[in-house]
Amino acid sequence: MKRSVIAILFVVVAIAVLMGSYRKRTPGVKTSVSEVEDPGTQITHEVPPVGEEADKSSKPFLENGTALMPVDSNERILARRRHDLSPRLISVITNQMSRLRPLEEEKYDKEDWHELMLAKMDYLAGWAKALFRFAENNGGKCPETLDQAAQFYPEEYAWLLSVFDKDRFEVVYRGSLNDLRDPANVILVRERVPTVVLRLLQHWQKAYISGIGQTSMVAGFNSIDEFQAYESQHLANSGGG
Repeated sequence: MKRSVIAILFVVVAIAVLMGSYRKRTPGVKTSVSEVEDPGTQITHEVPPVGEEADKSSKPFLENGTALMPVDSNERILARRRHDLSPRLISVITNQMSRLRPLEEEKYDKEDWHELMLAKMDYLAGWAKALFRFAENNGGKCPETLDQAAQFYPEEYAWLLSVFDKDRFEVVYRGSLNDLRDPANVILVRERVPTVVLRLLQHWQKAYISGIGQTSMVAGFNSIDEFQAYESQHLANSGGG
């Protein structure tokens, strides 16, 4: 009798061990991510300043006029993104750029958007660098147009200049970067019109550069008026500076 009980217990323990091992080896089921985004959702590309003083000062420039330049902290990621932006998608983008007027919306399928968005953020990161370099050479003054800063556009992003169109973006801040009280919450550059992502519920996406050189993609608004309301809160001349 005792032997039978011991044998049964042994079998039960063995089954329990096998079940535990199976659970560890079996991957869990992944749930899909909702396409509904909260209004004002931001995806940011950090462009941190250089130097030990970068995290100690709220100003883009030090007292001696040296710029806290935005730098690319994602060099390896950038190389991967260059590879990931396929010839097909480059063709899709440039074909739209060639036929759209500046205030017409770009339209892309949601299957292409993640790859495309990363490239657009890199493109804007290049302009963030260029703006800060222009300011460094002009007493802290922000350029009035992207054309004024074009000579400072960094080589590592230059391949994107032939993909995206700078005329679809505009500088909205006038003045010295040192005059900004809260540069992280001030828009320097904005995309003129939102990009439409087809088959995505919250389908409007719009890109920005802030007063600290950070790029962001804002989504979740349902109308142009909502984007304008968001922007009015982050323009220096409306109290955002």
